[in-house]
Amino acid sequence: MVRRPDLEEVSVNTFLIADTAMIPILRGEGTVNGHSFTLTSARGLGLIARLRTRNYRVVTLKDKIDRLPEMPNVQAPGNLLQIETGARDQWFRFDGETLTWQAVEAQANGSRLFVAFEEHRVARRRRSRTGGDYFRIERLPNDSAQLATLSEDAGVLLGYAHATYDADIEIDSSVNDDGSYSLPIEFSLPPQYRAMLELLATSHDKQTMHFSEAGWALAVRLLHRLNLRPANGDIEADFDDDHDDFDDDDDE
Repeated sequence: MVRRPDLEEVSVNTFLIADTAMIPILRGEGTVNGHSFTLTSARGLGLIARLRTRNYRVVTLKDKIDRLPEMPNVQAPGNLLQIETGARDQWFRFDGETLTWQAVEAQANGSRLFVAFEEHRVARRRRSRTGGDYFRIERLPNDSAQLATLSEDAGVLLGYAHATYDADIEIDSSVNDDGSYSLPIEFSLPPQYRAMLELLATSHDKQTMHFSEAGWALAVRLLHRLNLRPANGDIEADFDDDHDDFDDDDDE
């Protein structure tokens, strides 16, 4: 049986209290309002470590970031392989320069239509207005293409793994006069990563996310998992890696 957290960070420095026995400890480090706790003390890491020492199960946003799916190991792209396609299918490749999906035009070969992708790359196919299907392109012994189905997260992560195979990528970011940070979202993100960034942000729209100093430190940790380096505010935050207790298989 999965053990629920006794204390879970649900937004930056805001926690949900499940075990009220810890409330006397929390009151000295922030504000308790019912089952909600807002951390205001600068000694946050020490608090988390003390609670874990007392066998409370604490899950922080750092823990959640560290459990996001990782980029796969990849092989160098191989030869172009042809994939037969229908006239209504739309195909896209992951562009390593822009970190976005770029359309791949179909080519005619007699009465048939084909698209071409390099071996080991990721391909996206749309047959409607939905997000589409994702595939890893592999070569069969007869030199035809094999399409291995991927989730959207796995597909985008495969694209990032190829894009950052040789080096990290620098992305635009800015430090604002009030000490906050802004991150233009001009690139595709794995859905789980985007959802976490939105959780860390103080505000966001489709184009830009804005972060407090505390939220930005976590956002940079997340971006580093994708081999992305913000042009401004690229920090190596010291989270002390304190006793990660985020085990989905804990028993009662």
